[in-house]
Amino acid sequence: MTGRLRTEDGLTLVELLVVMVMVGIIGAATTSVLISSQRTQQYSQQLRTVMDESRVTFERIREELRQARQVELDQPDEIRFWVDANADGLRSLDEVVTYDVVPVSGVPDRWEVVRYTADVGASGARVLVRTLRNADPFSYSPTTDVIDMTFDLDVTTNRGPDVWTTSARVRLRNAP
Repeated sequence: MTGRLRTEDGLTLVELLVVMVMVGIIGAATTSVLISSQRTQQYSQQLRTVMDESRVTFERIREELRQARQVELDQPDEIRFWVDANADGLRSLDEVVTYDVVPVSGVPDRWEVVRYTADVGASGARVLVRTLRNADPFSYSPTTDVIDMTFDLDVTTNRGPDVWTTSARVRLRNAP
């Protein structure tokens, strides 16, 4: 009976435990790589969304400012201008555009950029950028007719908030 046990093929308990430990180590390493890859993908997606949002907003502001006939920038958190959309030379409420920076309710140190026209007022504002970290993104130099815009954007990662800065400059064409 003892001779038969020694000749039978199979694994010993020690061999089985070694294989199980190796499979566990390989599984843990694979899981770690997959989780890291997923976090990187989520961060990249969020960064892409935030950057696209700011790029589209910059382009929209730039396009409208180049058509502006009159610009008012009394405070660095709001820019108001008149675009003579129908070329009649008369200022109407639907031609006065405002980009305003307002606090996000319930979130400290976070602002959003909204756009509205004078005929609908702030109650009809459309949110364009939601993750702004600076409350004063606009600066205007009347002597050079240049408006600088700087957005500090919040991109939240698993390590905490990360701030990306984008900026644009617009030279006014039609402002007196």
